[in-house]
Amino acid sequence: MKKINRLLKRYIPMMMALVVFVTTYLLIMPAVSMNKDSAEQEPGLTLNESSENNEQEALNEEDTETIDETGDSSISETEKETELSPVLSYPAVSFEETIENFVTVKAEAEEGTFPEGTTMVLTPVEQEEVIDTVKETVEGTVKQIIAVDITFKDINGNEIEPLKQINVTMIAPSIEDTTATEVVHIDNEGNGTLVEQEESAEDEVIFNTDTFSVYVIVGTTIEKTVLASDGLNYRITVTCVEEAGIPENAQLEVTEILQAEESADGTTEFETYVEKTKEALGLESGEFDYVRFFDIRIVDENGEKVQITAPVEVKIELADAEDGKDLSVVHFADGSEEGDKVS
Repeated sequence: MKKINRLLKRYIPMMMALVVFVTTYLLIMPAVSMNKDSAEQEPGLTLNESSENNEQEALNEEDTETIDETGDSSISETEKETELSPVLSYPAVSFEETIENFVTVKAEAEEGTFPEGTTMVLTPVEQEEVIDTVKETVEGTVKQIIAVDITFKDINGNEIEPLKQINVTMIAPSIEDTTATEVVHIDNEGNGTLVEQEESAEDEVIFNTDTFSVYVIVGTTIEKTVLASDGLNYRITVTCVEEAGIPENAQLEVTEILQAEESADGTTEFETYVEKTKEALGLESGEFDYVRFFDIRIVDENGEKVQITAPVEVKIELADAEDGKDLSVVHFADGSEEGDKVS
């Protein structure tokens, strides 16, 4: 009997431990083998989402660190392009282009204005395309138009504008005989604006701008400088008005009347005008200290005389006149026997 009790004391704890182990195993196995979907449907179970997310983030961080260490493509495409793109320089640059027998354009740009490789392109513009805008923009009668589209292009051929104002010179020999010269900028919308000019030579206009499209040189007067027989220069200017009917591209034709030219009665045309001038100025006798006669005509582009239909302003200047010298002008109309003193 004592032997049986000893055996029971030895095996009962072992059997109890086995029961506990088997019971625990049977309870745990369903949870271990259960997937997420079946767990969500099982009553009494709650999933810990934050733990799952934290584990995924940790895995992502490990992957990123691994890519960084191996030098793989963790650098963005934008960063790559930035590293590969060359750094553009913006040097000071001078441009000069010419449309033969029309206009030459020069431009001076300081550093930081255009990218390296920029070019200037000139395209002539027909008068008919800009004449209405020009007439609306300038005062006086338009007598001459030189229109050109000025464009700047980068190394890839794209149109660009300067980052700063640049100095522009437009040279056109045909405006040399025009004193009242305006510059009109016509933007891409067709709007005209007068451009402020700098002092320049007779055959050019100079201005500063940072906007480019069509630029127009506009002449509203006709001018002629004549070297007379006395070796002096005379500047004759006609300011046109619309009512006078003077055509575009009209010019002044000036001829000096010389003393040696005799008429049929033995008197010279020069002497005849001298006497008529004395009468117009109210001089009874005596000689002039100074007298010159010019036949002034307005002619069209074919050289034909223009019959004006309204008065125009005429200005005659002795370019080499001495300061303080009193000068008078007398006008003799075609076919008139008398002269009129011009104020």
